[in-house]
Amino acid sequence: MRNVTKDNITDVFMGYFGPDTDPRLRTILESLVRHLHAFAKETNLTHAEWQKGIEFLEWAGDISDKERHEFVLLSDVLGLSSLVDMINTVPGGTSSSVLGPFHISGTPPLAIGGDLKGDFEGTVLISEGVVRDQDGNPIEGAEVDIWQTAPNGLYSSQDPEQDTYSFHGIQTTGPDGRYAFTSVKPV
Repeated sequence: MRNVTKDNITDVFMGYFGPDTDPRLRTILESLVRHLHAFAKETNLTHAEWQKGIEFLEWAGDISDKERHEFVLLSDVLGLSSLVDMINTVPGGTSSSVLGPFHISGTPPLAIGGDLKGDFEGTVLISEGVVRDQDGNPIEGAEVDIWQTAPNGLYSSQDPEQDTYSFHGIQTTGPDGRYAFTSVKPV
């Protein structure tokens, strides 16, 4: 390390890759390191700031488990998840979106025309539409994942008074590509 300086450390790191390194992995890691090193130089990153960043990443790892994926949430918050979706969206297709922190996996099916409102008070909302391909043809078997807040403005995961799947449902379109459900107008 005697001959390594802040001006050549990035290139020194690049030299660690062996000839058997997967070419795509090498491309990604080289770009990551170049940008990361440039960030540290641009911001004149201090030891204390670097340590705080490491502590943050360790904290995110410590609270992550099978149900709670903090690194995915961090990717969402930083806009990386959305950017990757945008980069990989088929031209002309509906852009995808990030599920966000209040999505619940394993949501039960909701029949076409089904009701999410239940016994909750509020203005009835009717939502319906047709899922179509790029040529305008209905898509059979498309899954429409629905979730929203209750009239109190809380998702079921935030409110112990609600059932786990309150205001959540998955509809699978039929041959006509149609989805339809009733709910409560969100606050």
